[in-house]
Amino acid sequence: METLGSAFSMPQQAAGSLNGAGGQVVLDLRALTAEAFGRSGLRRFAVGQPGAAQANGCQFPGVAGTAAAPATRTGLLGLPVFVAVDLGAATNPATGATAAGVSLLDPLVTVAMPFNVVKTSITGRRGTVKEFIAQDDYAVSIRTILATDPLAPGRTAYPLAQVQALRDLLALGVAPPVSGWLSDVWGIHSLVVLNARFEPLPGFTNLQAVELDCLSDDPIELSL
Repeated sequence: METLGSAFSMPQQAAGSLNGAGGQVVLDLRALTAEAFGRSGLRRFAVGQPGAAQANGCQFPGVAGTAAAPATRTGLLGLPVFVAVDLGAATNPATGATAAGVSLLDPLVTVAMPFNVVKTSITGRRGTVKEFIAQDDYAVSIRTILATDPLAPGRTAYPLAQVQALRDLLALGVAPPVSGWLSDVWGIHSLVVLNARFEPLPGFTNLQAVELDCLSDDPIELSL
């Protein structure tokens, strides 16, 4: 049911009885992101009918429940965005080089919250004495897909502009500011990227999977 080079729609006659907006079934970028990074069990297609009852902008036929508040931000094809990580524009003060910001829509984000704890063994005592020192940096893993605009004339082309924008930002050598979900939920306002992996997605020419391993970065305030 997938068409090589086009990840966003397929002819209705190939979709059976499924009806989407404009006579097409739209691929769900959130489900594709999950599947690309080994999170199975999610459907690939976001099927909606105009005027039908929806939860968070997505229809779930045969599933009863209370609809949650709809997302206010939309991404590809106007679909609601539930999680967004915005990496802001940054400047390297040493070189003067600048890079534009990049918005990552509906990524899979894992946040680890480690603590520095010193364990001391005492003779004759079972176990150890733990001394809490401080909370360590947040360890953040971001898995996302960069995609070509599905409404653009070259919608089957590789998302070169998005990949280059992210590459330039990461290569700047500074911690880019962060807003959106990481800032709102965890209070993380900048990230140091330790490693970036650009994974292929076989069968798709207009998608690029990206995985970022990061640490939170808090500014150091010196008192004189």
